[in-house]
Amino acid sequence: MLKFNLSIILSFYLGSCLFAQDFNNYELLKSTGTIPQEFLTPSSEKYKKELENVNQEAKKADQKDQKQFYLESNFVVDDLLQSAKVLFNDPITEYINQVADELLKNDPELRKKVRFYAVRSSAVNAFATNQGIIFVNVGLLAQLENEAQLAFILAHEISHVSHKHALDMYMEAQKINRYSSRSDLMKNTSFDDKMVATNYYSKELESEADEKGLDLYLSSKYSLNDLDGVFDVLQYSYLPFDILPFNRTFFENEFMAFPKDYFLLEEELNEINGEYEEDESKSTHPSIDKRRDACAATIAKKSSKGRQSFLVNTEEVFLNIRDIARFESAYYYLHAFRYQDAIYASYILLQKYPNSLFLKTIVAKSLYGFTKFQNELKGVKTYSVSYSDEGLDSDYMSKNAYKKIEGPSQQVYYFLSQLKPNELTVFTLRYLWDLTAEYTDNAELNDMKKDLFLELAYHYDKRSEFSDQSIVEIKAAQLAQEEQDSIDNVASPETKTSNKLSKYDKIKRQKKEQEVITEEEIEEEEYSKYAFRDILNKAEFKDLFSEGQLEKQERANRNEYYNSSAGRAEIRKRRKRNSVALGIDSILVYSPYYVKIIDGKETKVDHLTSEKNQLMLSDLLVKNAKIAKLDITLLSNSNLSDADAEAFNELRVLSDWMSQQNRFGGSLLMKSFNQSYIDAIVKKYGVKYLLFTGVASLQRRKTHWLYWSVVFDLTTGRYSVIKEDYYKKKDNKTQLNAHLFDALFQIKSRPKKNR
Repeated sequence: MLKFNLSIILSFYLGSCLFAQDFNNYELLKSTGTIPQEFLTPSSEKYKKELENVNQEAKKADQKDQKQFYLESNFVVDDLLQSAKVLFNDPITEYINQVADELLKNDPELRKKVRFYAVRSSAVNAFATNQGIIFVNVGLLAQLENEAQLAFILAHEISHVSHKHALDMYMEAQKINRYSSRSDLMKNTSFDDKMVATNYYSKELESEADEKGLDLYLSSKYSLNDLDGVFDVLQYSYLPFDILPFNRTFFENEFMAFPKDYFLLEEELNEINGEYEEDESKSTHPSIDKRRDACAATIAKKSSKGRQSFLVNTEEVFLNIRDIARFESAYYYLHAFRYQDAIYASYILLQKYPNSLFLKTIVAKSLYGFTKFQNELKGVKTYSVSYSDEGLDSDYMSKNAYKKIEGPSQQVYYFLSQLKPNELTVFTLRYLWDLTAEYTDNAELNDMKKDLFLELAYHYDKRSEFSDQSIVEIKAAQLAQEEQDSIDNVASPETKTSNKLSKYDKIKRQKKEQEVITEEEIEEEEYSKYAFRDILNKAEFKDLFSEGQLEKQERANRNEYYNSSAGRAEIRKRRKRNSVALGIDSILVYSPYYVKIIDGKETKVDHLTSEKNQLMLSDLLVKNAKIAKLDITLLSNSNLSDADAEAFNELRVLSDWMSQQNRFGGSLLMKSFNQSYIDAIVKKYGVKYLLFTGVASLQRRKTHWLYWSVVFDLTTGRYSVIKEDYYKKKDNKTQLNAHLFDALFQIKSRPKKNR
């Protein structure tokens, strides 16, 4: 008995240590240890091996469909594996695997075949592949209530794998598409009917996965009482991971207060209704209510005796894992430019972790990003190229975005939508100022603060436009002066002298006058002018304000020059010459990219050629760098070994960074949301420039191809397009070689001195 209790204690202790996390100094999850071999094996090798599974007795058309499925599924899954969105040997993946071990402890053969990984996504989802991989989004873990709910979801996905549902669904869809094209069927069918047929088959598979997955779940000792909660998670998955009333004081302090009408009252918030499918025929899954009822009917007569919500670890360990998932989700919202959701998620977590720099920084970056975009989209900064919001989700950026939001998070959406660009800029700068006062050595926060003074310069020209007094002080002084003026106007000189107030009487009167200054009167003032009253005359504020004004003028001068005849002539000359000279000696190279697209009856990617030519592109790049005497460090999945987890993580960081810079549009010159990680890479390699080069080849009647090379400055986000050439002819190794050498030569060449 003593031995048994000791094992429980040790299990609890080791589990707690394994998943321990310092949330006050949280760092994003990263993959560790040995890279799994399936991340490194070329897709073509996996495809060739799976061809052995083609049913040789099937019809030729079915064999062709099966081969196409193996081709596409392997390359698509590998794109995800190599995107660095997938985690391995991290706390969440480890926990998922422990629960899978519990579910499959009586089926060791199946357990060997099925692999589990966490995916860096806020979406509430899990999905299975034909290769036996089950991906679980981090956002799903953030929403669950206990381990048993995770076990049921895993059991559902395991049943998809064990019954080969992915292949079955693909083959059935191909049959529907093929046979519905016959003339006799076309007379009696439509696109909608085909879609319904395909989705109906999907519903059958989902229902089977629920049924078989529930059988697997019931074979374990997990609780029956937690199953209904899984369907609640699915029904409300579009909502934040928790629901807490949003307190307006989160945004306010003694220096910044907002009008009442900038906040919705609790009774004005949209009611939480739950997300139901209005047209079930267009859904790929059975309705949540039907799935809930089917599950309830199956377990109705089952006994709950001896079953538990937690079998692998304690509730404390689960909650720790869930908090990790929630911290991650806050960043994923930020990375997806869902600023309001990132702020609200951080607000929820700050109630439990009020000293978390990570969460405070997420709020700061969200406000910073929202401010930059709003100033750009509303044409505040006339110096820059007009910014297109094509890459942004209008549901999150538009003024009316709040109207679709349910629950307390609607407060955040509404508040940000009410702020005018100048108010938003002042508010964000004040938030950053206070945060940098708390964390004085944080370079990332200080960089954002400095950049916001440039934003401020487009709204205010002089510091005198701000007041170094509070609204209450100014109002009180105005009332006192008005009363004194009234006395002076009606009294004789003798009366004036006799009616003068003592210092103490004035103090008492001023206090009384302050009490009658109502909040409504304060709201009539332009409150943003009083946000800096305590820092307006500080040396740092003065210096940064002046720098912002100077930078604004310099940009305006550049803009004026390039709009002049001389500036336009210089641009034409550069384009005609089609060359630059950067004078760079060392550069990082992000995975060279090659894709071949065949545009026929159906547009599809030639995966095998794309993979082969991508490797060729990497080889050519290394050889030409030596000829150009350019020192390069190639960061690519193709040259990783299983011991290179650190490089794998660096690829993820660089991928995130380039994705953000692409969304910024080039004109914002905005600090990246993962800039601190980028700075660490720059420091490690001693190189601040990154080259991204690639080819897109389109085969229609003739071959068209686009070649590009772009050099990024990782410290500023500025970039130079070295080459962007389009040709209506077939690409070949000789042409690629010439273009690569030309690009690398331009990067290495020294710029000519100005005359």
